[in-house]
Amino acid sequence: MGVMLQSRGIMVVGFAPVMTGAGEKNYPARDSGVEIGDLIMKVDGKNVTSENDLAQMIDSHSDDNLTLTIKRQQHYISLPVKAIPCKETGRKRIGLFVRDGIMGVGTLSFWDPESNAFAALGHIIIDADTRQGVDVLQGKIVSASIQTVKPGKPGQPGEKIGIFNSSGPIEGKIEKNSYSGLFGETTREVNNPLLKYPLEVPMHIRLRKGGHKSTQLSMVMI
Repeated sequence: MGVMLQSRGIMVVGFAPVMTGAGEKNYPARDSGVEIGDLIMKVDGKNVTSENDLAQMIDSHSDDNLTLTIKRQQHYISLPVKAIPCKETGRKRIGLFVRDGIMGVGTLSFWDPESNAFAALGHIIIDADTRQGVDVLQGKIVSASIQTVKPGKPGQPGEKIGIFNSSGPIEGKIEKNSYSGLFGETTREVNNPLLKYPLEVPMHIRLRKGGHKSTQLSMVMI
């Protein structure tokens, strides 16, 4: 199956210098206390839902001084940051690389035909740059076709390379990204192409992890 996750908040995954007309490199957000792994939740009290939304709010701000509401682990903090006009991009920036989602392919582990509840992967999805679990704002699963399998080697994990198929038999909504895997509910019945009948799951079972390989979405410079 294919997995598409949008995070709750915009993930800070790196620092990007803001170049001024004098050729100086500035890092306004870093100098104000923003750290890699922080989640940007609001700008001046207004919610942000995507990386492009965040970039537009910074660039169109009435003045250069703004306040970021940051979620750092389980704590919320407010940090004043000054936006600086960037010579390279021609817009105001605060010196960050950010990302708002993750995509990848994985294995559907369990599906209940009575409730349409599903479980997948058997492990949490983390962001490759921040090394933190993704707090799900919204997400969905779709069918996927595996095109290539790269075998693992000592010190180098294997990888499944696939393509998404939105018209396939799997479709559902992700509700939770936990250490035990992804959980949610499908919007249609899931049919096993290999068997004509469902297999019952014992009351206690140890699931083998699905070998999920996530693909980090491109970052936006703000």
